[in-house]
Amino acid sequence: MLKIIITIIFCLISSIIYAIDIPKVLQQDVKDMQNVQKMRILILEDVLKNPKIHINIKKQARQEINSIKKDGTIPKQIPNLHPSYLSVGDIGSLYAGLEIGQILNDKEMFIIPYRLKITAYTRKINMGPRILFRGWSTKNYTTGQRIISNEWTKVTGTYKYTTVMGGTNTIFIIEPLNIEKLKPFLKIDKPNQLKTTLKSLRIWTDKTGRFSIKASFMGYLDGKVKLYKENKQTIIININNLSIDDQNYIKNLR
Repeated sequence: MLKIIITIIFCLISSIIYAIDIPKVLQQDVKDMQNVQKMRILILEDVLKNPKIHINIKKQARQEINSIKKDGTIPKQIPNLHPSYLSVGDIGSLYAGLEIGQILNDKEMFIIPYRLKITAYTRKINMGPRILFRGWSTKNYTTGQRIISNEWTKVTGTYKYTTVMGGTNTIFIIEPLNIEKLKPFLKIDKPNQLKTTLKSLRIWTDKTGRFSIKASFMGYLDGKVKLYKENKQTIIININNLSIDDQNYIKNLR
């Protein structure tokens, strides 16, 4: 009994010391990046289970998993953020073309995400509402200019503004993420344990309508949806393979 009490006290002290060691301004960023690490591990573990994947690729996946678990290494691949599925705390890089809609000041600008549809001619299609980019110098940019985002960024909050017609819009804010400041605090003790619950069990259907499963939503990252089945098995599905209703359900959750 005494041994159990000592162990509990030690764990509590360790967690307190860990929390103190991380600067308060970085604590949320560290937590969000650790979630990225955990999801990356799940994706790589899915690679290891696939019999069609080449042994060399599996070797690289295993090495990256060990590196994340042991050293807290930041994933090599920056997660893609879809403009239509953003939520505060998301970390990654926008998966879309980006056009400057309006420059507000020397550190802020409205960005319009888009994609190009190529048929008989090339057509630009907007991908969701505009986004406020904050923290980049706007000195060398102009309205209408197309830019590329291939760095670590984070959805840090929301911004409400008044439209030309007198209404209001609320959009997401994206800022650059300084991962060098996070690196010393990113080692995770239990990388496979994601917060999950069976409270939201529902039926999920694929886009053909032929297949369905009963599962709980666990998370969305880089185009992948993580579901927790009744039999306590975890599966990862490409969001594009789900029905429109299921995709909208995930969007509303976020």
